[in-house]
Amino acid sequence: HREKTDIALQFAHTHAQSSHIHSLHLLPHASKTRLGLSRQYTTNAAPATKVPSVCDTKPISEFQAWLAAGNIEKAIESYSRVRLLFTTVAPSTHTGCQDKRMRRRRLKAPLWGTAFADLRRLHLLLRKASLAKDIKAVWKTHLLKTLICVIADMELLGLRIGATEIAAHIYAHYSLGQFSSAIDLWREAVAAISSGQKFNAESPQPSSVRHLFPQTHVYALQAAVQLKNVNVVRDVYTMSVSMIKGAAGAEDNAQCRSSVLALSQALFSVSKRAKTATGSDYPWDPSRLGYDFLHQIYIKNEQRTSGPDQLLATRLLRCMIRALCLNGDCKHAMHIYLKHTASLENSRYGIAPEILCEMVGGLCKHALVDEAHEILSEATSGSRSIYVWNTYFDGLVRHPQKTLKGRSVSLLERFQEAVQDMHRIDGIEPDTVTWSIWIRACFQLGDWHGAYKCFRDYFAIMSRDVASWDTVIRGLFQSNSPEAHAVGWQLVEEFISISATNPLRKDVGSSTVVVADSRLVETVLLHCFPRFSDVKSTYAYEVLSKDAFKKVVLWIEAKVSPQRKISHAIIIGTLLKSGRIRAALDMHQDMIDRQLWPTKSINCMIVKALVLAGSRRRALGSAADATRDAEDFIERRVPKQHYAAAYLPLVKCAALDRRYVDMWVLINRHYPWVVPKQEEEAAAAADTSRPFPDAAMYQAVLSATEATADWSENRRLLDKLRHHLNLVSDSGDKKFKTKMVGVYNHYIKKHI
Repeated sequence: HREKTDIALQFAHTHAQSSHIHSLHLLPHASKTRLGLSRQYTTNAAPATKVPSVCDTKPISEFQAWLAAGNIEKAIESYSRVRLLFTTVAPSTHTGCQDKRMRRRRLKAPLWGTAFADLRRLHLLLRKASLAKDIKAVWKTHLLKTLICVIADMELLGLRIGATEIAAHIYAHYSLGQFSSAIDLWREAVAAISSGQKFNAESPQPSSVRHLFPQTHVYALQAAVQLKNVNVVRDVYTMSVSMIKGAAGAEDNAQCRSSVLALSQALFSVSKRAKTATGSDYPWDPSRLGYDFLHQIYIKNEQRTSGPDQLLATRLLRCMIRALCLNGDCKHAMHIYLKHTASLENSRYGIAPEILCEMVGGLCKHALVDEAHEILSEATSGSRSIYVWNTYFDGLVRHPQKTLKGRSVSLLERFQEAVQDMHRIDGIEPDTVTWSIWIRACFQLGDWHGAYKCFRDYFAIMSRDVASWDTVIRGLFQSNSPEAHAVGWQLVEEFISISATNPLRKDVGSSTVVVADSRLVETVLLHCFPRFSDVKSTYAYEVLSKDAFKKVVLWIEAKVSPQRKISHAIIIGTLLKSGRIRAALDMHQDMIDRQLWPTKSINCMIVKALVLAGSRRRALGSAADATRDAEDFIERRVPKQHYAAAYLPLVKCAALDRRYVDMWVLINRHYPWVVPKQEEEAAAAADTSRPFPDAAMYQAVLSATEATADWSENRRLLDKLRHHLNLVSDSGDKKFKTKMVGVYNHYIKKHI
């Protein structure tokens, strides 16, 4: 038992040192010396190589020769030497004498008149090469960084910056993941065009950019979507549409309609994880834009003279229904569904199954199972797919207390009737998702034998789906039966053996790829070692033999994902449970270094461990401050939007220990609110100000003072809360104020 425990701790410690996870994510960095200088090269140290003479024609001739040949790699290498020559003839903003000297140097410099054409040709070649489908990520990054340097050189030399250069500049920043920089460049261009300012007035060929290409607006909107900031997306979309229509001169212009359509479709672009300090991995959901905003776009799409775009209409209807259901207005959502789908039924496209699936799912989330069944029954057969039926089955399992049309039947009976209706009406057979939902229903009823029997009965189809393995193994681990735990670990061993000899695959387009099993790895890892939080199931090292346990650990090491925060959270919890706080802090710092920003739960988990360790030191008579380590951790590593949740354990501990001086110091530290830090890539995505303390902190300290019967401190806290409410009201954070008002009304009654 001790040997297997050492294996568990050694695994956690190894991953805390990032020997495995850190090595998986590292990519070879592009050499910074190939370009010679960065974008801000004027502040860098002087290059080691000698600056060529302005009369030397060889560097420019080589540069032009490689450009003419289309050899991008050689052109970039020669460009690193040519740009040193350009630096010597760059315009000065200091004195007239220096400007005259610069003009004399230009006259001496050979082929200066072709500098604009050469740099323009270079950045066009770079952009074209970066759009190739088979390009490697490292080389594409190198090309885009070079493109940014070229545009910066054109600005420095006073050359004309037109719409083409602006589009290339924004595209490069967007493709590199510098979304805020792309939006800032777009806003600068829009502001210059709106005010009629001229770019590069000191240029020999001054010119004003009167318009931007429609694709430039699309790049800016896609960057806003990646930031997942609703306000920024709305502003960019509204201004872009206004500029496109203003440039076209007429709304019925075919090019204008096409540009607006491309802009609207960009709202639904695939979202990547933006590298911000918010710690959020959630995908972009266009329904967050709100029903009113989406409805206006839907109306404009319907009024198109060439006919509405059906794909855009389907996406907008889905998001409109989802937005209404998220706000709890299911009645209005049903009205929108019935109103707009009536026209789609008469069209040659019919109702898209996605719209019906969204409506059924929205009703089921609010426990309106009967209404969902009615909508499903009245829909046409062509719109009822297996995905829609599975959405309805999931609603049945989530809300088993609801009756179906007034009949009191068991959950499994209702499920079986619905499956029979699906087969009888539409002739659709259950798939792996259907049986996975059935297994969840069995676990929900406490029948793990029935869930395991269903998995074995349909093992031929369910064994090819990783999600099915995860469902049954997770359910067995979460059961209260030791026998179920043993069966779960047997399935883990079976899955490892099967995946080793025959990896699970699925068809993606025209190719077949190996299915990632990160979620199943996290399920096994979650129940493999002791963690900071309690768990129902028996740990692996208590059930498996030594050899089997080593086999499971090796499989986890090979399959754990270095980019999933859940995996890091589980390992950090394991380290904290074993008392290895320093190793957990090292892994936390490693996540920050790799810009895999820790979530709020990870930050709070570490703070709780630090507070607990400090309390133990205080109980042993240590003179050191019990909360100093936790406070330093929060101020140095935790983003400001997590401050309230992170400081909650500290404030609660101080109140329970009757250390009211420390409690008030913590409460007043960031009173009355915190504004999330606007870092380089999080500036446009920063949330609005948040109250500090928030409702949860006030409730914790009020509950603690009530438990200790310190009514004077309780009253002081209520006075503080009442004064804080006025400030929060002025800041406009209504959702925070509502919760704080509820806490105040609950505790003020006890003083009446």
